Amino acid sequence: MMKKFFLFLFSFCLALMIAELALRIFGIHPGVHTSPRWFHEADMVFPLKGFVTDSNGIFKIDPEAAQYADSIIANYTYNTVPRSHYDLMQNGDKNRICLEIYGLDHYYFDLKENKIDNDFTRYLGKLRLLPPEKVDDADSAVLWYVLHPVNQDGFRSIEFKKYRSKKKKVLLLGDSFTFGHSASNPTSSFADILLSKGYIVYNTGITATDPAQYNAIAKKYIPLLQPDLVIVNFFMGNDVMFHKRQVFPYGPPVFYITNAGFIDGCPDGVYFKSAQEAYDFTTANYRIPTERNTLNRFLAKTSIGTVVWKVLNKYGKVETVPTRYDEYYKEVATLRTQQPYSNVEIADIKSLAERNNCKFYLVVIPNYLNGHLDGPGTVPHLFDSLEYFVPAITLDAYNTKDLHYNDIGHKEHAEFLDSLIRTIP
Repeated sequence: MMKKFFLFLFSFCLALMIAELALRIFGIHPGVHTSPRWFHEADMVFPLKGFVTDSNGIFKIDPEAAQYADSIIANYTYNTVPRSHYDLMQNGDKNRICLEIYGLDHYYFDLKENKIDNDFTRYLGKLRLLPPEKVDDADSAVLWYVLHPVNQDGFRSIEFKKYRSKKKKVLLLGDSFTFGHSASNPTSSFADILLSKGYIVYNTGITATDPAQYNAIAKKYIPLLQPDLVIVNFFMGNDVMFHKRQVFPYGPPVFYITNAGFIDGCPDGVYFKSAQEAYDFTTANYRIPTERNTLNRFLAKTSIGTVVWKVLNKYGKVETVPTRYDEYYKEVATLRTQQPYSNVEIADIKSLAERNNCKFYLVVIPNYLNGHLDGPGTVPHLFDSLEYFVPAITLDAYNTKDLHYNDIGHKEHAEFLDSLIRTIP
């Protein structure tokens, strides 16, 4: 009898060891209940160069990064880029840079070398063949943009000015989708495809931003540019807000872009004053809190225990809030709104556009989640009284590695926006 018991005990322990090893191989680490997509732990955290917050509280590309890109694109090719550039791209401690911005030159070198064939480059080829007297102010802006991809206002766009042209003027508001993330070349993004259709496109897309940013941009640029259309490209993945985020001149960023990844700098309306503070909070919220709970401490020691904790958490049976953030969550509770505050931000933009005689469109980008697309219907009261449009986007339109549009998605989104723009006389 004892022999059977010890055999059972041995088999049971062996099965646990195998299960523990398998869970770790498949990415379930002890004490880590959620595996973040845009974040990883680091021994030391520091912000990367590339973005700043301006006097209007708008998060945008750092002028220093823009000047760097201009210099490299204008003066070098793939074969003549100086050694210092490659040293910079190694992103070591001395040169802490965001490659999304400092790496733009690579993509625009492709344009110089005629290595890209897309709607934009074909349009560019036609512009270059025009006789000087046929090139209008907006055409010149596109030709300038090829060598200067970041404009003086800090956006990947043609310059923000009123053009002497009869072409329709479109102000695009949005985040990384609008910036052009995951297009094979930035000029394959939907913003640049619209440029290739002959529109004047002011692209204000900045990675990791939100409707509070869109509203701040609208307040500054709608009266200044007087566009014919204002289009908010609302991403379901992170544009739904249940709090008001205050924007401050030269204030903390909405996101810290760091060597550890993209870290939310103002979750739930409360800012963190440094990248380290934001990192500590993010790390704490991906881990099982163990400060005051014996069960949590026990379960956090193994991958199997972590899986058990996740099951218990689903039914509200375990402690979930790290003790040191009790006061933080009390402040968050005072800021939380019953209905999406995104509605208020979007309604403000719509009202401002209409007061300036601009046509307004709210276009929703579904979120790719677990093999399906989540649209506005998944969030109660989202856009209650606001008219919105959802393009007929399929799963094939997304890059499954980073869940952004691929070239197909950018093309389909551009065609949808074009169908809206063409309804305006």
